[in-house]
Amino acid sequence: MNTLNVVAVCAACAVCAMCQASENVVGTFQPPGDVARAERALQGDLNVTLDAIRRVDVKGKSGTDLEVRADIRVTRHDGRNGPDALKYCRNGRLRIYTPEGRKVFEIKKSPVQEGVSDADRRAGEWMPLCFPLDALEPGTAKLGRLEIFDFNDIPKMAEQTGATLEVRRARIVKKDRRVWNTRAVENPKPRTTCNPLDLSYMIQRRKIKPNGNVDGLFIESADPAIVVFRGRYWLFASHGEGYWVSDDLAKWDFIQVDVEKDDVLREFKRYAPATAVIGDTLYLTHSEGGKILKTKDPSDPSNWELVGKPDGWMDPGMFYNDPAEGGDGYVYLYRGLSHRDPVQVIKLDPRQNMKKVDGPYDCAWPDMENRGYEVNGDNNTRYNDKDTMEGPWPVKYNGRYYLTCAVPGTAVASYCDNCFVADDPMGPFVFCKNSPVIWKNTGFTQGAGHGAVFKDLKGRWWKIDTCRVRGFNRRLVLAPAVFDEKGDLYTNTVMSDRPFYVPERSEDPFRRTGPNWRLLSYGKRATASSNAGAARLAFNEKMTDHWTADTENEGEWLQVDLGEVYGVWSVQINFVDVKEQEGGREVCAYRYIVEGSLDGKNWYTLVDRSKATDNRQHAYVEFVEKVGARYVRLTNKGPIPGRDKLAVCGLRVFGEGNGRPPAPVDLSRALSDRREDNNRTVGIEWPVVEDAQGYIVRYGTAPDKLHTHFQVFTRPCVIMNSLNRGVDYWYTVDSFNESGVTPGTRVLPLPATEPYARGYDPDTNCVAVVNQAKGVKVHEAETAVLVGKDVRPEYEVRASGVHAVHGLGAKGTRVDFEGVSAKRAGTATLRISYATPFGAKVGVSVNGGKSAAVALPATRGWPTYTTIDVPVEGLKLGADNAIGIEGLGDRFHLDYIQVLP
Repeated sequence: MNTLNVVAVCAACAVCAMCQASENVVGTFQPPGDVARAERALQGDLNVTLDAIRRVDVKGKSGTDLEVRADIRVTRHDGRNGPDALKYCRNGRLRIYTPEGRKVFEIKKSPVQEGVSDADRRAGEWMPLCFPLDALEPGTAKLGRLEIFDFNDIPKMAEQTGATLEVRRARIVKKDRRVWNTRAVENPKPRTTCNPLDLSYMIQRRKIKPNGNVDGLFIESADPAIVVFRGRYWLFASHGEGYWVSDDLAKWDFIQVDVEKDDVLREFKRYAPATAVIGDTLYLTHSEGGKILKTKDPSDPSNWELVGKPDGWMDPGMFYNDPAEGGDGYVYLYRGLSHRDPVQVIKLDPRQNMKKVDGPYDCAWPDMENRGYEVNGDNNTRYNDKDTMEGPWPVKYNGRYYLTCAVPGTAVASYCDNCFVADDPMGPFVFCKNSPVIWKNTGFTQGAGHGAVFKDLKGRWWKIDTCRVRGFNRRLVLAPAVFDEKGDLYTNTVMSDRPFYVPERSEDPFRRTGPNWRLLSYGKRATASSNAGAARLAFNEKMTDHWTADTENEGEWLQVDLGEVYGVWSVQINFVDVKEQEGGREVCAYRYIVEGSLDGKNWYTLVDRSKATDNRQHAYVEFVEKVGARYVRLTNKGPIPGRDKLAVCGLRVFGEGNGRPPAPVDLSRALSDRREDNNRTVGIEWPVVEDAQGYIVRYGTAPDKLHTHFQVFTRPCVIMNSLNRGVDYWYTVDSFNESGVTPGTRVLPLPATEPYARGYDPDTNCVAVVNQAKGVKVHEAETAVLVGKDVRPEYEVRASGVHAVHGLGAKGTRVDFEGVSAKRAGTATLRISYATPFGAKVGVSVNGGKSAAVALPATRGWPTYTTIDVPVEGLKLGADNAIGIEGLGDRFHLDYIQVLP
């Protein structure tokens, strides 16, 4: 037998700190990053010998308490891989010698065939090797050399090919002698739940377009609304063909609606629901229409009846201003879905079947020029795209009215909600500079926008929102919220996609979110029954990635090696659609089992859904007691819903780490660069923490309000494009690993380096500002005399950067400018800055003279102001002119005037 030897001389230093923290390492034969290899062109021995410079001390230790571990990889030179490709790599040995060269241990078994579990044995991939040292010669004090070899018998028994054997992280480890529980019992009353919410999401039904094309199918629930009614929680979402009910905000039961029964129930096929409770009645409306429904008993879906259609709207938010809480007894409905138009409010009277009695009035506008988080894109960098604001949701707190609105788009990771506040439900609304009030740009779930703010039965605040998988394939997430002593609204989404206490059983959901169970499966070695190269995508903590099996067949499996035995408290199984062929509520359920193993050979059941009938794509299972497991395997046991292939975006394992939390970040060496040319962006970097798995950058508009965050794995830096221009921030950096989170020890400033931008327009500089004549006095409308009901200055707009006058248009409404300057008597040009998306005729009068009708051409929306020049007569020389602009029946906003010579 021909033998090829490779000897690697290494310092016997410790393996990396992360491994030390989770393994009881006695000594090592290789430093971190070292890879020793042996290569054979054809048949022959593949021998790797590792000589340790610093000897491994095992004095006083029994071999029955020790194991030799390493990662090995065998690569066939013909490129073949897969589970059967190493069948004839065999007949090897593993030997250990003292520093003097005396052999004190030998196992006459193939490292590839006997030292690696069957599920892990794959050509071209790193495989965990483990042998117990039970036969170590008694009295051995030091170890000096490790020899690992196997015989390449492939050319003799099969194909003519060579092979390469590689070894890394060779070490001696003290065995874990703990007695592990291997009997998994699902907790019938779990303490925890996990995002995304475990609901019966529906595969959308196939739609045929007028041109004959067929839309692709996808799973979604989005744009959620939660309302407390009759002591229970009722959850509505887009296109669900029904709704859910819960007693604890964790376990949800679905109530299906017969959407083909009549036009009333067909409303449950629409997008974006909104709710309001008035006395013993629950009201509901949706986007794509304007019909309002009501019921006194939503547990019976046939009880819904039509109230009426007072107006039309997209993306409504509905609020009852309860007299019992100091309100006026009206319902205020907010609506908005636009790249440039504002969110509006209309006033409805529930005593007249929701008749519209006032409005619409503009409330809030998108403004990506100042708000970095409103810029489109996963990382807010698509500066040339449109900024969309949608999904307004109203809520009242301490006598003030809050309006959250979603930006910049539902398909991106930066989907979030900003916030505006007013002293009256009709406004004016002022932008909250701590926006976004919910933000989840990184982590397993990404995006958190277009949802509801609500109070639970114990008086704590929550926010339910939409996260994305891809495009309109969306799910729902729940996060705790709070109003601080200043009345600012915040949510806590830090690691909100990990187990958190069931809301009804949580004492302080905002500050003590969960039981500190850690994610154990991130980045671990993954194998699968097919398409094994993509198996890792189910463990990279991105719900936007996934592993897809080659088939939908029963028996397809996905497995993860956690690297060592952990105490597992819960698992989450996240399926994703790839290319369904059928949709609707009638499709079958996912059927599968999840198993655990201590050694990769003997398996026990963790979760059994082999007979499931309820289609859950994000099942979360908590155990009564923690279960020991190193390996976790998911096996398909039935047809896939929608006649799809088996696809998993996250097989997530949670439990107790075996080591210590990481060291804190040395923030005295942190660097930050807030861009002077783009105040919305900042770059931050900090020194590496060797035992950290990742970092959490927490930031906010006050040193003690660091409630917004970015989470990063491995790399010690981040670029955040989500800041508000002209607003001061502070930040800190936490470190985390599988054993805990270490908070940042300092809070550092990120001062503003430029003011808020003025005169912003979506495409270029605002025409109203560009056309403002230099050297000529500007007469602002908000300082003039305002006449007429509801004629008032409101909102900072994209024109002059201050305010414009709203409520103009009806006959009898007018703005009278007094003390207007003219450089000559007689005729001149009057420049009017205005907005009207429909076009408007207005009356213009000078010094009490006859009013002349002037046509104002339509602008591109309420927040987009422009100017028009019109001739006027009858001016006096000096600054004692009076100019009036009145409504003739068409709505318009007025910003300023100038008299040009």
